[in-house]
Amino acid sequence: MSADPLHRIRPLPPVLASQIAAGEVVERPASVVKELVENAIDAQAATIELTFEQGGLALIRVEDDGGGIHPDDLALALTGQATSKIRDAADLEGIRSLGFRGEALASIGSVSRLTLESRQRGADAGWGMRMEGGVPEGPVPAALRPGTRVEVRELFYNIPARRKFMRSERTEQAHLMAMARRLVLSRWDCGFRVVAGQREMLKVPPARDDGAREARVARVLGRSFMEQAYPVMVDHGDVRCWGWLGAPDVSRSHTDGQYLYLNGRMVRDRLLVHGIRQAFGEAIPAGRQPAFVLFIELDPTRVDVNVHPTKHEVRFRDARLVHDVVAGGLVRSVEGKAPGAGPGRPLVPGPGRTAAHGPGPLPARPRAAAMAARPTSASRPLERHSVAETAAAYGRLAEGAGGKVPAHGVIGLMAGRYLLRLDGDRLMVVDGVRLAVHRLGQFLARPAVGREAMRPLPIPRVVRVAGPTVRWLEGARGLLEALGMDAVAAGPRRATVRHLAPGLEVLDLGPVLDALAGAGDLETARSRLQAFVPDGVTDAEAAVRLLAGAEEDLPADCVTTVTASELARRFGD
Repeated sequence: MSADPLHRIRPLPPVLASQIAAGEVVERPASVVKELVENAIDAQAATIELTFEQGGLALIRVEDDGGGIHPDDLALALTGQATSKIRDAADLEGIRSLGFRGEALASIGSVSRLTLESRQRGADAGWGMRMEGGVPEGPVPAALRPGTRVEVRELFYNIPARRKFMRSERTEQAHLMAMARRLVLSRWDCGFRVVAGQREMLKVPPARDDGAREARVARVLGRSFMEQAYPVMVDHGDVRCWGWLGAPDVSRSHTDGQYLYLNGRMVRDRLLVHGIRQAFGEAIPAGRQPAFVLFIELDPTRVDVNVHPTKHEVRFRDARLVHDVVAGGLVRSVEGKAPGAGPGRPLVPGPGRTAAHGPGPLPARPRAAAMAARPTSASRPLERHSVAETAAAYGRLAEGAGGKVPAHGVIGLMAGRYLLRLDGDRLMVVDGVRLAVHRLGQFLARPAVGREAMRPLPIPRVVRVAGPTVRWLEGARGLLEALGMDAVAAGPRRATVRHLAPGLEVLDLGPVLDALAGAGDLETARSRLQAFVPDGVTDAEAAVRLLAGAEEDLPADCVTTVTASELARRFGD
């Protein structure tokens, strides 16, 4: 290695480190607005006022009436990696606040002229700090109402290279207003006011009921969106999704009409957007983007928000499961419903366990029949999710669907057909194909089934079918129930299967329904069904349900076992 002093390793000066961090956190004025307003939301503000000039390049001011900052903590607030929102590594397991990295104010102050003033509730006076180019000054007394005021002037004044990359004032204002609109929808019980110079751009009061929420969404996305939107409510297990899904007629050429929030946090997630798009199938043509305002709530310990400095991206512990819950629930929410939210129509639940509202239990969840929805499961490759893990997840979801699906000790799948199961000190290997054939044969040997013999699927399946099949399904419900299925049309080329009789769990239901289409009597339908002998088990839900209820029905030629003592002998112990 070179002995040249220029190439020696040394710590970065704090101001330079903050300026480097600013390159990640502060992309443009809109990024500053996001960080400052999210801090105000975390402070439990009831009103937030945003003022800016020259697209935010000359001035950004955010004032709130939140809890305020203790005078002794003002200097720390301008120091990198200083925060009130986490204490130790355990807090990272379930982050509920919007901000937590402790970099925002120090990073912003390193590339601007920043003033931070705050007065705690009940305090006689406020105090303030100044920071110019990363150098803090103060504290000094400040006159202001309880809450916090942050002023950011001349953004990037000391880094001309960054300033040159800013667009025109008009473009930066457009980005800033787009960010403001997203923030306005992230917190219902907080009022917002946005002012550009002396012109009021946006003002919304707190939205504490359905009508006020509708009005706020219409203010942000336009009245035409609200008039044609499908109210959405998916409440399954510990995953909840609610909001509004725009009709195909209000689809857009860009993604500017997509507002997605996870526990109150603005997020971008391709998998979830894919699930949302699935709800419309082919109704939205290629090149067009669906419009929506959707809020997803789940246990914070099941999602990692600490994967990107801007906190836009998240990582789910079970991303596919959340995708299926959202996608299937949206399908059910729009099935057979005309868009539009008329007066008095129930829309959304009250504020839940979101970051914007702080920690706490979820309130009672409304069960409006008009919006009840069960999510859909797409096929779930076992190569991605172990059977045991998925079985446990489906078991939890099924508790809200009228019966828990037992996991039966399934720990894996081998070669696409052999289910591995633990039974005390024995390892059981079940031939899934043989068992499926056996159970299908038992099913076909019985007379008409009827709804009482069917089981609700923990997560209904949406399958692709041909156009003639969709038309046939509309008048074939009685025949299908006698056959052991509850299937309804769910779009131009889709069907939703909600209930199945034992024995039909592992069938590829799309081709089965296509083959049944046109059958006019039960005997014809049963003969067509007999041709569909499964040749493998590749879906976790099917694998678990195959063993569910089969405890007394495992033929000798379908199962073999290995005991712990046999393994000990084999390994010479």
